Amino acid sequence: MTDSQKLWLIVALAALYIVVRIRLFRVRWARTKARLAEEQAMEAEQAKQAEQEHQA
Repeated sequence: MTDSQKLWLIVALAALYIVVRIRLFRVRWARTKARLAEEQAMEAEQAKQAEQEHQA
């Protein structure tokens, strides 16, 4: 394998690594956003129930 081919192999592997890391980050970020939205919805529901109990 020539030096040029080795260089291109390293560049290709580095690009692949970066793409995989970005995809993993996007998946983790989507899960985190979904979890935060769920927690906020639960807190809003609890606050609504507490307000109804307080008025009763």
